[in-house]
Amino acid sequence: MSAVFSNVYAQEILLKEIEVKAKREAFEDSLEVREVREGSSKDVGEALTKLSGVSKFRKGGIANEIVLRGFRRDNINVLIDDVRL
Repeated sequence: MSAVFSNVYAQEILLKEIEVKAKREAFEDSLEVREVREGSSKDVGEALTKLSGVSKFRKGGIANEIVLRGFRRDNINVLIDDVRL
C-alpha cells in the first residue's frame, strides 16, 4: 500500500478596486390630517394607500394590513416618542 502526499497552497490574487455608483430617488410624500378627515376614506389605512409605495390588504371586516414598499408590519420599526408600536 502506498500513499501519495502533495502540498497544495492557495495562491493569493489581488483584485482591482470595484466602484459601484447609483442614483438615489428622492422620496417625499405626506398625508395631512385634514385629508384623512375630509376624504372619502373609511379609515387611516385606506387613506394611506393614496401615498406612493403604500398598499393594504384586508384582514377582516374592518382590519387592514399596511404594506410599505413591500414591507409588512413585522419588517417595519415604527417609533413614536422612542416607543415602539
